[in-house]
Amino acid sequence: MTTKEFLESRGEYPYGFTTDIEHDSFDKGLNEEVIRRLSALKEEPPFMLEFRLKAFARWKEMEPPRWPNLALPEIDFQDIRYFSAPKSKPNLESLDEVDPAILDTLRRLGIPVDEQKALMNVAVDVVFDSVSLGVAFREKLDAA
Repeated sequence: MTTKEFLESRGEYPYGFTTDIEHDSFDKGLNEEVIRRLSALKEEPPFMLEFRLKAFARWKEMEPPRWPNLALPEIDFQDIRYFSAPKSKPNLESLDEVDPAILDTLRRLGIPVDEQKALMNVAVDVVFDSVSLGVAFREKLDAA
């Protein structure tokens, strides 16, 4: 059974929902080109790219764990998108300029309007696709 078949056999996830917004995504699959594109997109220093490439080479040599008493399908790592992010928008002046779909998602998550205005006060890391939009108590975490 493939991962997709396994997930489909479990039925619809009753607690989740999606937010349909414009986004940029990589095609499915993982290879050196994907790693290089991701590193370039994040404007990482050369040492970080080298670290990622070495880790990827090591990962390709590894065998997945075999857990006793669990009948889990093998993960198809080539059936995963390794980057997706909302399309870049200019800095916004007010919530009125935010995509209504994102505001609806924040509302559904129970994030109050005041906290939506200043995501820095939210007690979660708000992530859309592969991009963090805000982390709770950033100053306290930076000080730790």
